[in-house]
Amino acid sequence: MQKRILILFSISLLLLLLFAGCRQKDDFPTGDSREELLKHTELPTPTSTPSPTPKTTVLRDYDGWEIDRAAAELESLNMGLQISYEEMEYIATISLYNPGLVIGQSPLPGETLHEGDAVTLFYQKPAPTAPPVTAAPIEQKGYSAEEIISYFLETVMHSEYYEGDEPELLRKWEIPILLYVEGDTTLDDMNLIILLINALNEIPGYPGIQLLDNAEEANLIVRFLPGDEYVESALEHIGDENTDGYATGWYSGYSYYQGEVGICSDIDRETKNSVILEEIIQCMGIFNDSYTYPDSLFYQGFNTPQWPTDMDWLMVQLLYREELEPGMTEEEVTAVLRGLLED
Repeated sequence: MQKRILILFSISLLLLLLFAGCRQKDDFPTGDSREELLKHTELPTPTSTPSPTPKTTVLRDYDGWEIDRAAAELESLNMGLQISYEEMEYIATISLYNPGLVIGQSPLPGETLHEGDAVTLFYQKPAPTAPPVTAAPIEQKGYSAEEIISYFLETVMHSEYYEGDEPELLRKWEIPILLYVEGDTTLDDMNLIILLINALNEIPGYPGIQLLDNAEEANLIVRFLPGDEYVESALEHIGDENTDGYATGWYSGYSYYQGEVGICSDIDRETKNSVILEEIIQCMGIFNDSYTYPDSLFYQGFNTPQWPTDMDWLMVQLLYREELEPGMTEEEVTAVLRGLLED
C-alpha cells in the first residue's frame, strides 16, 4: 500500500514539474518582445563627466614688462583658469644684483593646474615718474672755479693712454652700467666695490651702475688677476706693465658703451683699495692722471688714498651734469663750467 502511494506521489510530482516548465517557457517573450524587455532591464551605462586632465604650468619668469605674454601663455592651456594680477614693490637688500622687472606666478611654474584654479601673476610696480627738477648748485668744497675747471680739463678732457686721431672731446656713459667682477676676490674687495657703487648712484645725472652675477649681460668687467696674468693683460690693454691697475673704455660717437678694469690681486690691502677706487672711477670717463693734488685718486705719482677726495667727487659730479653733453670741446666745456661755478 505504501509503495503504491509513493509511486502515485512521484508521478504527480513529475507532472507538476513538467507543467511548471511548460508554463515558464510559454510566458518568456520572443522576437521584438524580447528586445523590448532587454532594453528595460539592462543596467544603464554610466554618464558622469570624466575629470579634466591635470596640466602643469608653463609660465616661466620673464624679465621686463611681459605680463601680457605671461597671461597669454597661461590662457593657452584652455582650462578655464581664473587669472588675476597683483602689483608688488621690489625691496632692495644688501645684494645689488638687479632683479629687473620680474614676473612671478602662484602657483609656481611646474606645479599642476586643474580647471578653475586661480592663478596670480605678479609684476613689479613701476617707479613713479618724477617731474624734472633743476639740479642743485655745485658745492665747491672750498675750491675756486678756476681750480675746478683746470683740474677737470686736465683729468677729464685728456687721457693718459689715448691714441686716437680725433681731438679730445667730452665723453661719458649715457646708458646704465652693468658691472661684473671676475677673478679671485676677497670679501674686502667686494665690500669696497659695493660701497663705491652706492656712492656713484647718488650722483645726479649719473646713468646708474649695478652689480651683476653673470658676465653675459655686463658692459663693464672688473678683473682681478694674479701677477703674471695681470702684466700680460696690462700690456695688451694699455701697453704698460709697470702699474697695479688699468682702466679702458670703448665708445660710439661720444658715449661709452663698454669698459674693462684690470687689478693686480697680488698687492697689499691698502694699495689694492686705492687701485679699485681709482680704476673704476676712471672708467666712468676720467682717464687722465695729474701731479696737481697728491691726495687725489688721479695723482700721477704713487699714493694710496682710501676714498675719493672732495675734488675727485667734483670731477664725477660735473662730468655727469646734464649741462655737459658728450662731444663738447674744451672751450664749450669751460664755458658751461663757468656758468655752474662761482668765483
